[in-house]
Amino acid sequence: MEEVLELAVTPEKRLYYNEDSSFGIYSFTVDFEDIHKVRLNSYGNITAKGSMPELEIGASYTARLTEYKDPKYGFGYQLESIKQELPTTIEGQRAFLKQVLTALQVENIYEAYPDQDVIKLIQEDNFDYNKVKGLGEKMYQKIKKKIEDNLELEELFVWLNTYDIKFSMVAKLIKEFESPALLIQKLEENPYMLTKVQGIGFTKADAIAKQMGIPLESPHRIKSCIVYCIGEENGKGNAYINRKILIQEAQKLLAINKSIIEECLVSFAEGDKSVVMIINERRVTLRRVYEAEQFVAESLTARHFESKSIEGFDVDAFLDGYCKEHDISLTDEQRSFFHNFAKYNINFLIGYAGCGKSFLQTILLEMTKKIGLNVKLLAPTGKASKVLSAYTGQDASTIHRALGVRDMGDEPSMISHDVILVDESSMCDIFLVRQLLRGIDNSNARIVFIGDDFQLPSVQIGNFLYDCINSDVFPVTKLTVVFRQKDGGVLDIATKIREGEKVLSSNQSGKLRFGKDAIIHLAQPRHIVDGYKFYYKKMLERFDAEDIMVLSPTRKGDLGVFEINKHLQELANPPSDNKKEHTVNTKMGEVTYRVGDFVMNIANTYDLEISEGVTVDIFNGDTGRIVDINKEDKVVIIDFVDCANVPISFNDISKIVHSYCMTIHKSQGSGSPVVMVIADKSHTYQLNANLLYTGWTRAKKYLIALTQVDAMNSGIRKVASTKRKSFLGELLEELGTLAKTA
Repeated sequence: MEEVLELAVTPEKRLYYNEDSSFGIYSFTVDFEDIHKVRLNSYGNITAKGSMPELEIGASYTARLTEYKDPKYGFGYQLESIKQELPTTIEGQRAFLKQVLTALQVENIYEAYPDQDVIKLIQEDNFDYNKVKGLGEKMYQKIKKKIEDNLELEELFVWLNTYDIKFSMVAKLIKEFESPALLIQKLEENPYMLTKVQGIGFTKADAIAKQMGIPLESPHRIKSCIVYCIGEENGKGNAYINRKILIQEAQKLLAINKSIIEECLVSFAEGDKSVVMIINERRVTLRRVYEAEQFVAESLTARHFESKSIEGFDVDAFLDGYCKEHDISLTDEQRSFFHNFAKYNINFLIGYAGCGKSFLQTILLEMTKKIGLNVKLLAPTGKASKVLSAYTGQDASTIHRALGVRDMGDEPSMISHDVILVDESSMCDIFLVRQLLRGIDNSNARIVFIGDDFQLPSVQIGNFLYDCINSDVFPVTKLTVVFRQKDGGVLDIATKIREGEKVLSSNQSGKLRFGKDAIIHLAQPRHIVDGYKFYYKKMLERFDAEDIMVLSPTRKGDLGVFEINKHLQELANPPSDNKKEHTVNTKMGEVTYRVGDFVMNIANTYDLEISEGVTVDIFNGDTGRIVDINKEDKVVIIDFVDCANVPISFNDISKIVHSYCMTIHKSQGSGSPVVMVIADKSHTYQLNANLLYTGWTRAKKYLIALTQVDAMNSGIRKVASTKRKSFLGELLEELGTLAKTA
């Protein structure tokens, strides 16, 4: 086991700190008495990283460290724990008080109490702030709270060390309870509260609880396990878990009698405000999930069965005139969409790549203009809304921005438009659709959901698009004719992937051309890295980096997004003396942010001040370009698609990733003139026909795929199941039947 060093240290410089994860990197000076225990770097100090509260520069701490060796940077230290003990010397107490007060206020304290232990006086309530010039009750209470917080934090660290709990596990809970002492009390009552923290599941919390002596049959333990098992299903997109399977899975984890789990489950599900619900005696779900699906079903069916046809407008006459004016023709299935729109409030327009969904939306906008209806264009992500805006020539917004919501519990702003078009609806999870429907206050609004049901479903809970179009409740226009397939390129291969046809044969090798817009280069795994670098450099000769999208099925590994981005950054935006940079260490490795880099935000971030009194919200999936790095203010300035000059603090920079390469999941809803798909045999587990199809259909002009015959063909053979465990489909059918018989 590595030796744990206990040192007296002083933070000298904050190199990196993330408030969300509580991960930090600081340089420290080491007290003279402890210098012999460590290896000092060339600056005469040490650097340590780990989970910690934000530290006061210049304050005295006691740290517990272990040494490690980094292949690039040499020796460093991992912070195991750190605490700021209350100083006992006058010099130390002066420094401590200066963390709260001005230098003059500190001097005034020592004029009133020369050579005394001021902190002890305050602790014992023997300090009279009236004796101190310029120190009122408010500032006195601030000092007192600082002392109490330090004592409580010291107590918390002792408690954490007892149970081998990292500070990062409880950092967010400290903010929730405001007091470390109260947090200790609550965790001792119910250590399973730790599962509220992202990254801490039942198993980890249970190990800690066992150390604390929590009984195996504790209701807190059983309830936490039940929620965990349901959450595991939610993580797969399912809304519920079979009751029998739940009991079996819970028993494996709990190692107690099934009857005790059953009894606790029934008790847990009782009452109108219970966290868990049992549906039809055999399915177990979280109340918030069931109620979201129930609301969506009730809202959609109510709107649908209250539909009123648009009077006095001849759909066929409009379409005939439009076709003649633009020298085009429409198929019968395309025409049927416009008739459905004129008749019903709720419509679904479903079509594969190349079937003309975008084309029909453009015509629909002309039709609504003729009728005199105003339209709101929406999409689930920033990239999808940008694409929607580009081909319609009208403003489009994300659903979140249109509603002005941040969390799923927020009250949405109202949308009063006559027509709402929601593109890329397969990406919508049940909570997002619920928020949308809550935010539409026009009871006669016509809502059109548009999507491709072969693309990837939402990564969140539910199967909204599939459930709705298979419910037999709403009008569904399904476009099946793929135009331009005969060209033999991107669309032809995408169609074959969707239909399960083999694209490659075992006797093929090297560079293969398909039509005028697609290349599949068959390369051995060891040549893939050189291959994508070669093609990327070639594409940079003809296109801007912004117009080239590289896709991988995964984030990790040599052919994952993280490593690929590092290589592509060097090609698209190499370092130079006139480009500012900021480098950080992350869990994935070292990342350098450079002026000119294309980046993507991966977590919702709110109230970013872009000018005095003006704030913006940046959402998951928003893309932009770094235009400046201000090391003095510790911010990276990014021009996002919808908002320029957004400052992202160094503390929040982990929410920003490079976007030269992204996962296929992240690319859904967007498109690019040039797309390069990497589908290696190391990706076999992730690859399926839906994933390949989604990646393939991002290409607007050219597509390059680097793969092997076996990787491609085995992926095509695997079709992701379109079914998920949800309530929406049956709720729609029940409500539809009731409405039809009423």
